[in-house]
Amino acid sequence: MSKNIKFLYCILASIILALLNSPVFHYAKSGLWLDKGYGSSILGAIMYYMTNIVSLLGFLFIIIFSVLLLIYNVKELIKANR
Repeated sequence: MSKNIKFLYCILASIILALLNSPVFHYAKSGLWLDKGYGSSILGAIMYYMTNIVSLLGFLFIIIFSVLLLIYNVKELIKANR
């Protein structure tokens, strides 16, 4: 597989991680605990903080893999023009 494709798959996976804080997943997390919400139990609080951390890592990975993809393509462009 081409290195570009691998970087694009990594970016796609990072986007999915970053979407953990979307409203759809928020409603799904709230639905696990009937009427009380996920802040009423220690497991819910841990899950809330873990999804926030994983989502932050997703955003960081998006930035890292995007920069790596740009660097790789610029190197290939310079190599092709020689």
